[in-house]
Amino acid sequence: MISNSEEIKDATQITDILGDFITLKKKGVNYTACCPFHTEKTPSFMVNPAKGSYKCFGCGKSGDAIEFLKEHEAMSYAEALTYIAGHYNITVQSNESDTRYSDAEKHRDGIFATLKWAQDYFFKNLPKNAPALEYLQKRELDKAIGIFGIGYSISGNDLLNSAHTAGYSDNLLLSAGLI
Repeated sequence: MISNSEEIKDATQITDILGDFITLKKKGVNYTACCPFHTEKTPSFMVNPAKGSYKCFGCGKSGDAIEFLKEHEAMSYAEALTYIAGHYNITVQSNESDTRYSDAEKHRDGIFATLKWAQDYFFKNLPKNAPALEYLQKRELDKAIGIFGIGYSISGNDLLNSAHTAGYSDNLLLSAGLI
């Protein structure tokens, strides 16, 4: 459980959080957008920053920033609070009352860290392979290389050896789908 959840909720500006996922347009004191929960051409999704809430007048969905993250991004309550805390650089303080949750979260975070390391590893390998880099440049994907972190995998056991050197276990590499 997150012990400083009220601090995180108080810091939340709904337009900041929803703005990461949808394009909001200011209309008076409120903001409008096309609803991310159903298909529409005319915006019926209203965000009220003063109340910290949203409502879609098309499909009826409503709530706050946490509810939006739970519904739109399929996050749990704790994951939504953690996302918001990260957005505002707030340190998440957790109680030790639910160790199963804590262990599962640690494993999940380990997988994400492993995948981030692997993306960096592949990205750094791209300049080492001239034919792959030339191919991407020939296809005019120069900007996409940096934006999407396009990389290259060296054949053999280089990924495994580099991961072991970086301190990643076989269990994490297997859970992340890298081996």
